[in-house]
Amino acid sequence: MLNQRGKWFTCNDTFQDYSSAQTVTVVYTPASGKSVRILGYAISTNAANTITVLIGNTTVMKFYFSTNGGANLDASSVPVAVGAADEVIKVTSTATTGHSIAFSGYEE
Repeated sequence: MLNQRGKWFTCNDTFQDYSSAQTVTVVYTPASGKSVRILGYAISTNAANTITVLIGNTTVMKFYFSTNGGANLDASSVPVAVGAADEVIKVTSTATTGHSIAFSGYEE
């Protein structure tokens, strides 16, 4: 979908369901020459877990969860994290059991 800001990406585009710890796993890659703007996220975990969100090689968010934790945000119009051109959204996590991650936003 396009708007005045560029192509939107939704939680459906970025949803990942993991059953093991992740080490710098790419979740979303923008089109060539475009940068990502994260507007929202949904994260859940069924075990104690530290989840780090990176754009490129820069940590933009870090979450510390106890068992059965979760977080979500819908910022709608103000980006909570912004990347440079061609930088991807990546995650790391420490839990070796189930956790899910999804992001929404747009490319510019």
